[in-house]
Amino acid sequence: MHDSPFEKISTGRTAANVTRTLDAVVGYLYSTSFANHDILRDRVEAFESDLRETSLELEPEGRSPRTLEAGWSFARR
Repeated sequence: MHDSPFEKISTGRTAANVTRTLDAVVGYLYSTSFANHDILRDRVEAFESDLRETSLELEPEGRSPRTLEAGWSFARR
């Protein structure tokens, strides 16, 4: 953008710490294009069972803490 006709360019980043429950993680995965019910078909129950079992081995409280980061750029002519 610095070589474009835009001026007054500003950029920034921010981060937020979030903790998702295991139910929220499962729900999120079902909403994606790579792990939804149509893709998994007859493997839905096995997928969810394995996901929950493995997740609870890693985090027995069933919580998934993450830091989410976002960046932005603004410019105007």
